[in-house]
Amino acid sequence: MNIEVCMSRQCGSEPALRANIDAALKEEGEVADVIYTRLDEFQAAARNLQGSPAILIDGEPVQPTASAGFS
Repeated sequence: MNIEVCMSRQCGSEPALRANIDAALKEEGEVADVIYTRLDEFQAAARNLQGSPAILIDGEPVQPTASAGFS
């Protein structure tokens, strides 16, 4: 499994997010390659990402995409 976490440069949720992902993987007995990436709004728009953090599992977003903007 591959998990990509894309965050805006000013997103402050990375420490808690790392802990939550680690805990969820451990609880489920899963192993994953997790990549954390900081993006600016132009990079996020080029990838059609909505919201920060944007989390993708095996390339598919796991949260609703109805939110506007990347901040």
